Amino acid sequence: MSVPEQPATLNDPSPPRDGVGSWRCLAAVLAIVGVLAVWINLDGLHRYQSGDSVVPVLMSLYRWTPFYWETNRLGSLLPLLARPFRDPLANMLVQYTTATWLGISAFFLGARYVLGGGPWIAAGAIAAGIYLDFQPAGLRFEMMMTQHAYGTALALGFGGLILLDHVATTRAWMRGALGMAALSLALWVNVSLIASLLPVIVLRHWPSAAKLRESPDVAAPGGPPAQSDPAPSFCGKRGRFAITLRASWLSLAGVAAGFIFSLVWSRMRRHYETYTLLPLLQIGQSWMHLWREAFATFPGATWGAAAALAAATIVLVVNRQARQSIVDSLRAALPLLTGALCHSVLMGSLAWVGMNAYAARYLIVSIMLTLLAVAGLFSTIIFKTIGYRWRSMATWATMAGFVGTIVVLHGTPSLASVRADIDRTTGRLTKEIMEAECTHVIGSYWVVWPAVFHANLELFERGDGRIVWGIASRCGPTKKFWSKVPPEQTKIAAAIGDDEVEKIAEMYQVGPLVEERQLQTIRILRPAGFDMRPR
Repeated sequence: MSVPEQPATLNDPSPPRDGVGSWRCLAAVLAIVGVLAVWINLDGLHRYQSGDSVVPVLMSLYRWTPFYWETNRLGSLLPLLARPFRDPLANMLVQYTTATWLGISAFFLGARYVLGGGPWIAAGAIAAGIYLDFQPAGLRFEMMMTQHAYGTALALGFGGLILLDHVATTRAWMRGALGMAALSLALWVNVSLIASLLPVIVLRHWPSAAKLRESPDVAAPGGPPAQSDPAPSFCGKRGRFAITLRASWLSLAGVAAGFIFSLVWSRMRRHYETYTLLPLLQIGQSWMHLWREAFATFPGATWGAAAALAAATIVLVVNRQARQSIVDSLRAALPLLTGALCHSVLMGSLAWVGMNAYAARYLIVSIMLTLLAVAGLFSTIIFKTIGYRWRSMATWATMAGFVGTIVVLHGTPSLASVRADIDRTTGRLTKEIMEAECTHVIGSYWVVWPAVFHANLELFERGDGRIVWGIASRCGPTKKFWSKVPPEQTKIAAAIGDDEVEKIAEMYQVGPLVEERQLQTIRILRPAGFDMRPR
C-alpha cells in the first residue's frame, strides 16, 4: 500500500515535490521577481548613481578585470555578463537589472534553503517587502549596486546550496557541479559572504542530523524503516539522516571550494589588498559604531522587523497550537540570525570599514539575513495556526501583496525618466567636455567617473568613436590606453574647485600640466611644452 505524501518540513533536504516546494514554483517566483527588477530599474533607481556605481559599467565597456579596479576583493561578475552591450546606457541597465533581480531573489532563495518546502514564499515576500518598501530609495540602491554586489553574492550562495541539497538526495551530479560553480561565483563576487554561509549551513543541517541519529530507527542497521515514519522513498529516519549528513558535507565542501577559488585568484592579481583586522581593544568599539550607524541608516528595516516580531508574539500568546510549534519556528530563524551576527562581527573587525566611517552598507548582508530570519519566524508561526487548505491561499496572497506594493511605490516605468535621472546625476560637466573636445577628465574619484560615463554615453549616441578617459583613483588598469593619446592631442578637463587634480596627476605620473583656459564648470589642462592656443 502506498504511503501518502506528507508536506515538506522545515530543514528538509529532500528534493522539491509538487506545490510550493517544487522547482516549477521556484522558477515561477524567480520569473515574477525578474519582471519586478525591470520595473524597478525603469523608475527612479538611477538618480543615485555615483563614482562607485558607474565604475563597473566602465569596466565592462573598456577594460574588464576579474576584480574591481585596483582591488583583489570584489569580483566583477556583472560587468563580465554585460560586456556584449556596448551602449553605455544599455550596459548599465543590464547590470543593474540583473543585480536587482538577484538581490530580491536572495530573499526567496534564502527562505527556500532554510525552510525547505515550508512557507518560504511568504517569508521571502515579507522580508523583501520590508527591505524594499520601508527603506529610502538610496538604501535600496545600495543593495542593488554592482560594486559590492551584496544581493548578487547572497543569491548565488543560496542558489548553490539549494542545488547541492538536491544532489544529496538524487545524486544529480550536473546540478551538483552547477551548485559548486554558483558558490564559487558567490565568494568571488564578495568573499566576506563566507562568514554568513558557514553558520547557516551548520545550524540548518546538523541539529536535524543529531536528532535523527539518536532516534530508534537509526539504531538498527539494516533493519526495516519504522512503520510510523510516513516519509516515502528515503528509508525512514536512517535514510533521512544519511541525506542530511551528505547535504551538510556537500554544502561545506562547496563553500570551501569557492573560498579557495576566490583566495587563489585574488592572490594572482597585481593590485593586492588584504582584510586587515583592527587591534583587539578597538574591535568592540568598532562594532558599536557600525551597529549604531546601521540602526540610524535602516530605520524602516528596524521598525518592519519589530512589527513582524510583535505580530508573531501576539499569535503565540493567543494560539496554543502556535506555542506548541515554537521550537520549529526558532529552528527556522536561528541559522539566519547566526549568519547575520557572524557577518556583522567580521565587518566590525575590519580596519577598512573604520576607514570608511563605518558606513551602514557593510551590514547589508546582515540586515537581509535578519529580516529573512524574522520573516521566517513569523511565517512559520502563522502557517502552524492555519490548515493546509488555507496555506496556499495565504502564500500567494502574500506574494501578490508584495508585487502590488512594488508596482504602486515605483509608479509607471519610463526609459525617458531613467535617462533624465542619469543626465541630472552624471552629466553636469558633459556639455563643456564635448564642446572643448577633451580627451581626459582628471581629479576626484567622485567627480571624474560619473563625468567620464556620461561623456562617453553622449559620444556613443552621436556615433563618435572617440573615448574620454578618466584619470582618478582606480584608473590604473586603463593607463595603457589613456597614456597613449599623443600629447599634442591631449586636452584634460578638471572640474572647477576640484582640489585633488595635482595629487592624482602625481600619483599616476601624468606629468606637469598647465591651464589653457577656464570655462564655467571645467578647466582645460594641457601637457606642458605644447602649443596651448585653442584649436
